[in-house]
Amino acid sequence: MATSSLTKDFQEEMFNTVFHEMIEYLQGSVDIEEDAGIPTATLITGVNMPDHTGVFRSLAERLRAQVTAHVAVLEAASCTTVQATVRAMVRQLTAAGEPLSPDVPVVDEDDEDDCLLDVPDQTSRQRRAPATMPALVAHYEAAQETVASPKKRSPRKRARTAPQRRPLVVVWRDLEAFQPRVLQDLVLICSQYRSRLPISFVFGVSTCASAVHRLLPQHVSARLSLHKFHSQLATHCLAEMIDKVLLSPSMPFRLGGRALRLLLDIFLYHDFSVNNFISAYKFCMLSHFLWSPASALCCEPSQLEERVEELTGAQVAGLRALPSVRAYLDDLEQEERHTLQHDGVFKVRVDGEEGRI
Repeated sequence: MATSSLTKDFQEEMFNTVFHEMIEYLQGSVDIEEDAGIPTATLITGVNMPDHTGVFRSLAERLRAQVTAHVAVLEAASCTTVQATVRAMVRQLTAAGEPLSPDVPVVDEDDEDDCLLDVPDQTSRQRRAPATMPALVAHYEAAQETVASPKKRSPRKRARTAPQRRPLVVVWRDLEAFQPRVLQDLVLICSQYRSRLPISFVFGVSTCASAVHRLLPQHVSARLSLHKFHSQLATHCLAEMIDKVLLSPSMPFRLGGRALRLLLDIFLYHDFSVNNFISAYKFCMLSHFLWSPASALCCEPSQLEERVEELTGAQVAGLRALPSVRAYLDDLEQEERHTLQHDGVFKVRVDGEEGRI
């Protein structure tokens, strides 16, 4: 199995438990009473910033597959103001669902100033739904009506079938990077719409859960129903990665002591990133096979005979110079060792039935 497949499967398995618990919590968030506040899952990820993108990408995919199609992932870099944050949130939440209700006027945000100036050429420009909270409410209610009133269903069955409400999940990746004022205003705005929109939050916290209370004053944090989830520490993740993947029998490549110590020092004293450690490991593997003469023979067993025939004189000389091959030749009789100095005989021995080097 390829190295990338092994590491990817391990990383997904590593977060299975915490993701499963979060998904169960968010699935039941629509049943939480309005007075209890906005259901908020606080994911403590630890200080390994380069890995956060992949973790939250995987989380968003699972949320869309198992909880709701309405998922928004907010980045601090693009959410510097309240207006920009609301716009990014609403557009992502409405992108996966049905179109907005026809009763909601469709106005391009860039056309607002032109409307005030009574510019006649409005219809020629691209128009889209306004990214506002009332538009999000109209969108969600229209989607609920569509689910509750399917066309091909008898009135009796429609009466017995209650519409299934799906939460609207907003993921705040790297919460500490958001401006406190933006975060506070968004929490207050969303809490006002809690009676009409089953909004839930996911806070990605790098340090500790108290960071939420440092960013939000008491009257704002009181609008949240916080529930903590802890991911595995980066050091534990790396230890399991080395033990179960890099040192497993299915991984033939092994790092030397000095190289492994260097990669561990970079991990511990620089970034705490498992992804960066894996990338460095792959680079070591690439460098090894790029410069090693034996890499010419790295192929399927069925292709070995053809590869041996294609070996050049320089490649054969490089194979003879390998420590393992030199040790093998030293154990042979002098006459046989002299015979293997001929490239043709050496190739036959490499691929022959008498014994492969």
